Amino acid sequence: GSGGSGGSGGSAAPAATPAPTPTPSASASAVPAVVPTVTPSASAVPTVSLPAGVVMLTGAERAKAELVTVKAPVSTSAVNAPEVTISAGAAVAPVVSGLPANTWLGASMSVAAQTRAKASFVPIGKTRSNAGGSAKVPAFKASRAGVYTIRFTTPAGKSYYLKVKVVAKKRSGR
Repeated sequence: GSGGSGGSGGSAAPAATPAPTPTPSASASAVPAVVPTVTPSASAVPTVSLPAGVVMLTGAERAKAELVTVKAPVSTSAVNAPEVTISAGAAVAPVVSGLPANTWLGASMSVAAQTRAKASFVPIGKTRSNAGGSAKVPAFKASRAGVYTIRFTTPAGKSYYLKVKVVAKKRSGR
């Protein structure tokens, strides 16, 4: 049995390289056309995808993040979402309410500081709501002022929204 699987692995290698090459010039001219610039950028998307100036926190930084309780419950509409204001550069983990109880939710953040419904969102982690429908947003730090929308999505696909308004720190001593 194991010899057969080794043989199939060996036969896959020749199949990957095109065997019929009648004219080398044709294959050489095909090479530049087959290498689109889309492929490298598509593979790089996950690393560059967070909004500019936003950093997700890990480990010790996450433990030190300030819990910011959002008084109003999250909304099923991005436009009517409650807004929490934080200082630029502050490590925060907003705590929201109004979610379905005891549910795992995917959290994502709008790529641009805008509140359009068609904004593209980037996953920032998972969170679980408690029996009261409250959950903590994965901790992050935003260094650029603007309004970012955080979306929570249930396994059934229902979305809830929170706006995070990042304001520039007031300089002291001026």
